[in-house]
Amino acid sequence: MLIRNAWIRFIAVFGQIWHFLSQQFSRLWQLFSTLLGYDREGYFLDAEPTSQSPSQPNPTIATPTPETKPSPTPTSERPSRSRSNRNTNSKEMDYYRDLARQIRPKA
Repeated sequence: MLIRNAWIRFIAVFGQIWHFLSQQFSRLWQLFSTLLGYDREGYFLDAEPTSQSPSQPNPTIATPTPETKPSPTPTSERPSRSRSNRNTNSKEMDYYRDLARQIRPKA
């Protein structure tokens, strides 16, 4: 009991120390990022286009024309998929199906 209580207190103190150190590291990181200018908006973006690359005019975006969708076919006209119609010729799938039949408990 004494060892367990000591361990709990050690973990609590370690957690407090870890929390303090992480706060200090966060403040230090914030200070360096402010000093180096990483927190400024647009730091990683080029503010002005470079004169070396040829300037291209802005492309115009054409508005899409609405297309008429074909009406869905009624369910009676759809071809029915039967079990023989599916891809059952796969040797690998047949192997796995046989394994599943062997494993399945007989009720």
